[in-house]
Amino acid sequence: MTTREPGSDLIPQVRLKELESLANNYPELAEKVVGIVEERARTRSTIEKRQQLIQALGIVSALTVAMTFGFWSYLLLSSGNTIGGSILGAADLAALVTAFIVGGRRQH
Repeated sequence: MTTREPGSDLIPQVRLKELESLANNYPELAEKVVGIVEERARTRSTIEKRQQLIQALGIVSALTVAMTFGFWSYLLLSSGNTIGGSILGAADLAALVTAFIVGGRRQH
């Protein structure tokens, strides 16, 4: 039984020799590759931060809309307009449930 280094089967030896040749012939190539990788990492980090901000704003917006519709539903019900208040309250709850279901599916 031969022992292999982890990942050694991923890069064939021929390919490794080509990479060594490139590194010897073009010393600036490694710096360029590292620069590109670092730039992509920064870009990915920026995108992830923006996505988190958008999600937080979405949650705050949904809460604001739900509270507003709930308040108006309460006002309608307390003023004696039970049909309008009930319809608005039911629509508010249905919209909240739908938002949570759709949001949960998007995260998976």
